[in-house]
Amino acid sequence: MGGTVPTAGGIILDLQRMNKIISINPTDMTAEVEAGVVLEDFENILFDLGLMPGHDPYSVPIATVAGTISTNGVGYRAGAHGTMGDQVVALEAVSAIRTNNENPGRTKSILWP
Repeated sequence: MGGTVPTAGGIILDLQRMNKIISINPTDMTAEVEAGVVLEDFENILFDLGLMPGHDPYSVPIATVAGTISTNGVGYRAGAHGTMGDQVVALEAVSAIRTNNENPGRTKSILWP
């Protein structure tokens, strides 16, 4: 966790500066966040709203949203709420050829009071 080695000819992207929480909708219990948001920072903001994420890995102080989605991570709450991938409502990615790919997922909420 927290480190990677690229395959031959591959690259590693540093997403640390993509760390904004764009919106949180307590009514729909959804949030829009950037890939580099650290889970602990996200949790702290949610707790202030009386919410918590459905994903709680041991690595929460350093894990990022993109990292946990890319590994389909599990945490202490996985038994009740599934993997991180199970909790993704939609995902937008930009490929190497600059095309946007939106992947609307389930309408399952990822937050709960």
